[in-house]
Amino acid sequence: MLSLALQAAAETPHADVAIPLAQDTLLALLINLIIASILGSLIAFHPLRLGRNGGVDWEMKKCQILICVLGVILVQIVAGELALAFALVGVGSFIRFRTPVQNPLEGAIIFVQIMIGMACGGHNYTLALVFTASIFVLLLVLNVREELYTELWEVKTQGGAADRCRVQFETLAGQSRFRIERLNLKLQTHVFTCRFRPPGTVDVASFDRRYRGMLEQHPDAIQWNRLE
Repeated sequence: MLSLALQAAAETPHADVAIPLAQDTLLALLINLIIASILGSLIAFHPLRLGRNGGVDWEMKKCQILICVLGVILVQIVAGELALAFALVGVGSFIRFRTPVQNPLEGAIIFVQIMIGMACGGHNYTLALVFTASIFVLLLVLNVREELYTELWEVKTQGGAADRCRVQFETLAGQSRFRIERLNLKLQTHVFTCRFRPPGTVDVASFDRRYRGMLEQHPDAIQWNRLE
């Protein structure tokens, strides 16, 4: 498919491709790149997305801005040429990111940045500004409750009925408004592990006492560890 797309792109006449860009065209392209960089930075460095305790993935932030600028270039390269668009998609399908995106929100932001860049590349500044403002406000709304969950904890039980430990901890989490991040249950080794975020500071002694009181069969050990 890639070879066919490239062949179609080669056979399509591009009489205007070799013509140097006019000065006003270069100026317009520069303006698009600047606007895309500014709007992309507003989303990438959103004040409520800068992480907690200094844990900011700066490389991801810079990557998102570059992707926004890439959207401008993408529109300029394609410029209504369907064959070039298919060829570009074919080439891009061979590119893989070796570093996985840990946070699903970061992956969604990447698509947002592409859309902003493409809007700027198409000289649709109104759409780009409205879209950026909408996403900026939406992130504020979505992160209102995030500030409550600043700590990441892990509870681990060894021995006993691991499945019952999970059920009772989910009950405790619901009562205490814990936000469960990940559950891991190993029935063969009788180990239950859960990572969660509490709405505030954890009183380990109090929660351990409540948790043990909910269990009919106590495990051999219960460990509470703060991860961040």
